[in-house]
Amino acid sequence: NAKHRLKDLLSNIPSNADEPLIVLTCNKGQSELLVNFVCSVNARELKLDRVILFATDEDTHKLCQDLGLPYCYYDTKLFGDIPQDSAKYFGDDTFKRVMKAKVYC
Repeated sequence: NAKHRLKDLLSNIPSNADEPLIVLTCNKGQSELLVNFVCSVNARELKLDRVILFATDEDTHKLCQDLGLPYCYYDTKLFGDIPQDSAKYFGDDTFKRVMKAKVYC
């Protein structure tokens, strides 16, 4: 079940109280921002081993893997109804649904 899969994923993240754990939630419509984030981390020779990404769609999950993010979580049952598109404007239905996922994650 989803809870056990997430618990297993989280247990693999290195525990280091001195370093922050970065939690991201992303859909396909925000994928350019995700790529920019990963490129910035790599350009600064920082590590991605304390980053967990909650992908809200299959395309973003695949992108997460392609970008080399070691901790990516996706579950169709939990995120299946969240739109892949980017929001058209602040506060529209897509914006609200993606923001709701971010709060839950």
